[in-house]
Amino acid sequence: MVFVILWFVIAGLSEYLVWGHPLLAVSLALVFVVFGGYWIYRIRKIQVSDEPSEEVRSKSINNINLIFSVVMLAIHALILLLLR
Repeated sequence: MVFVILWFVIAGLSEYLVWGHPLLAVSLALVFVVFGGYWIYRIRKIQVSDEPSEEVRSKSINNINLIFSVVMLAIHALILLLLR
């Protein structure tokens, strides 16, 4: 999980190398860290929940993973489209 967050932070910082906007790069990196921290919090909360069904927990984690990935990619794509 931490690797994924680091990957998105590096993607945010790479915006500086590609487009030359240091404020955008730092703000994207911070947004990715905040979203990533919330993502880890939600996953851990589900893992330690009292839900007896492993299937329900697994489905919840998969849904959160999908939402996180789509949101991160959407943010990155939107920034790239706006900077063109």
